[in-house]
Amino acid sequence: MKNIFVNRFRLTIIFIFLSLLLHGVAAASGFRIVSQGAKATGMGNAFTATADDPSTIFYNPAGLIQMKGTNIYIGTAAVIPATKYTSPAGPYEYTDDQVFFPPHLYVSSDFGMEKMSFGVGVYSPFGLGTKWDEEGIVRYEATETELATLNINPTVSFNILPNVSLGFGINYMRSSVLLEKMVDQSLVSGNDGRFRLEGDGDGWGYNAGILYKPVERMSIGLAYRSRVKIDYRGSARLKNIAQAVQQAFGGDYYETDADTGIEFPDIFNIGIAYRLTERFTLEVDGEWTRWSAFDSLDVKLDKEVIPAGFVDSSTRKDWNDEWAVKLGIEYRAAKGFFSQGRICV
Repeated sequence: MKNIFVNRFRLTIIFIFLSLLLHGVAAASGFRIVSQGAKATGMGNAFTATADDPSTIFYNPAGLIQMKGTNIYIGTAAVIPATKYTSPAGPYEYTDDQVFFPPHLYVSSDFGMEKMSFGVGVYSPFGLGTKWDEEGIVRYEATETELATLNINPTVSFNILPNVSLGFGINYMRSSVLLEKMVDQSLVSGNDGRFRLEGDGDGWGYNAGILYKPVERMSIGLAYRSRVKIDYRGSARLKNIAQAVQQAFGGDYYETDADTGIEFPDIFNIGIAYRLTERFTLEVDGEWTRWSAFDSLDVKLDKEVIPAGFVDSSTRKDWNDEWAVKLGIEYRAAKGFFSQGRICV
């Protein structure tokens, strides 16, 4: 009995380690944080049709009807971003090492009802953080960037037929943004200045899903998450202003209110899951992300300093929409104690 307990404990530790490791790979999709549950992460986030734990609030709200009783699900994942930039001339530079731990929390209950279930998710669907050398080759583009989000997602799911369920959720997303970079002042015989933009804002969206089980061993899931437009209000600051242009700014430091905005993309998922045996489940998902919504980053200053070129700016992004194919395999390792222990790849 003791050996069985030890083996299952070791297996659980392996699950956790693999989930953290795989999350770092999966999180490379733009600035999305795609892994929002341990099991789904272990299955490569191919979870739209399986949708059988509380994280389904994020992946496919229609699956919430499969949750019986009251459930609380909480966790986090390690995100370790790494970026390399190589200039056309050949020199290259890496970002500093950083580790982020975006949390997720899901609570669900059927309140004793047979055909309806409710839940709420709190998680971070998007995020980004990078630091570059303040004397490096990209210093005039960025020395530090940070994008943080927190999404609150109340959800309801219900059966319309014995083998068909629908789910719908409202998303309220709060976000903050920070951008810092150096400013080239060599044309006015000055050292580098420092520009810093920071702000916060919020926005609304929704997500919806369908779960269909044509036969006992098969399920088909469809899920859609709408775009969310967030307008950020904050400040823009310029420090270490070169002496030659200090008169235009009124000194070596200048600050003004500023606005910017980000349109977070809408996402569509389709998945097919098939239970090969009582313990083996295979799922294949297709995911489309409308990254073309992020076409530019515009900064509007309340008080421009036109003679010094400190004015509104617009940076083209022109990101492309993305299709991704995901494959997940689940193996239920044991029954009884640690009965939820699974190996997922």
